[in-house]
Amino acid sequence: MITIFNIALTIGVYNLSRVISKRFSSPITTPVFLSTVLVITILLLLNITYTDYKPALQIMTLLLGRYCSFSCAII
Repeated sequence: MITIFNIALTIGVYNLSRVISKRFSSPITTPVFLSTVLVITILLLLNITYTDYKPALQIMTLLLGRYCSFSCAII
């Protein structure tokens, strides 16, 4: 259950950071940087360890790896 929460948290924070980046254009508000900072902050506040977050990270990496392989094959 925590894995689903972590995946939803990461996707939600990334989408929020994209909105913030469009509204306030700055190197600090780039989606990758801002979402990383926000996810780390939220995980620390909720006392979620890296070992709890790691399964979600592995799932997202697997899915992104497949997406990147597919999109690179098209180009």
